[in-house]
Amino acid sequence: MLLSAYRHSGHNQKTGLDDSEATLSKTEQQLSARMKLVDIAVKQNRTVPVLLTPDVVKAIDCILSSLEKIGIDDDNEFFFARISRPNSIDVCSCMRRVAERVGVERPELIRSTKL
Repeated sequence: MLLSAYRHSGHNQKTGLDDSEATLSKTEQQLSARMKLVDIAVKQNRTVPVLLTPDVVKAIDCILSSLEKIGIDDDNEFFFARISRPNSIDVCSCMRRVAERVGVERPELIRSTKL
């Protein structure tokens, strides 16, 4: 996730999801009104909308306030940043290594596209 995507997102932001609001139940509408919507860039210049609960927003804000203290360069635009260089952590590689190390029966199924 890019820091700019998070910082430019907001509650009740106007997006393509507004068209589908009529299809949501009243409960779903109330829940989505309380959450923060972040559009995360994915492959082929597409974005995926992600709803963040208030506790996740609080945790992200806490992490963001500590970036300088932990040595993340101001020029690094990624939330899951590396200290050593201005790019992001390869989440797929991390998931693969963790799944193999903990002895998951079928680690090949532990992928973000298959969760």
